[in-house]
Amino acid sequence: MGRWKEYNDTRLTLCEERTEIVWITVWVQFEDEKLTIIGQDLGDAPKAWFGSDEYEYFYFFDQDNTDKMLQMLADGQKDPMEELKHRFSGRSGCSNLRSFCEQNGIQYLFDSWTQ
Repeated sequence: MGRWKEYNDTRLTLCEERTEIVWITVWVQFEDEKLTIIGQDLGDAPKAWFGSDEYEYFYFFDQDNTDKMLQMLADGQKDPMEELKHRFSGRSGCSNLRSFCEQNGIQYLFDSWTQ
């Protein structure tokens, strides 16, 4: 591969939102030419849904699917990191990410846990 080496060790915040019932943080990590999107919800909302005031979730992309996603986002001339931020930021970012992946045949491994 080698095409996305310039992004190795990149961390990009997609969402940092705080309300009375939840503090949501979602970020992208790019290591070894693979994307990982990590989210953390803290507060009363995750406690009501999951029984814990901390919920973490992960979208792991292997090298092939990272490459596929970044190629699609770059579309020949765009910065894929800027496109990640543009398309998958904010509260609905993870939902938009899942829809984008489903529509474009991009596979990922999802994992989550509560404390």
